[in-house]
Amino acid sequence: MSQSAGPPTPTPITSLAVHGNDVFASSSNTIHRYTRGKLLTSYNSSSTSSGEISQILILGNSLLALSASNNALQVFNIATTELEGEITFPKGFEPSTMVHPSTYVNKILVGGRDGRMGIWNIKTL
Repeated sequence: MSQSAGPPTPTPITSLAVHGNDVFASSSNTIHRYTRGKLLTSYNSSSTSSGEISQILILGNSLLALSASNNALQVFNIATTELEGEITFPKGFEPSTMVHPSTYVNKILVGGRDGRMGIWNIKTL
């Protein structure tokens, strides 16, 4: 194993993202932000729908957290760590992954476990 990149998270890491010099690691329902191996801050949700984060994605100044266990997508402001909004997916749609199509401004494509896909605008929450 190579040298450590920072202090360990309290639970297993489920997703990683990089933005500039910062590394974001999701662990349970929290996202930890590291700068040069030091814990800088954490993003927590007081929302009742916050569950284990299955994937994180950075889009501009927004940090997106997909929670497949709670059928929701949360949008945090990277600079302030504030929860800016949340998308609760329609009943019967179970998210499994997400991606930002480069030609779609402020839009996220979310894939479902049943093969369906949907596009959501993260700025009109």
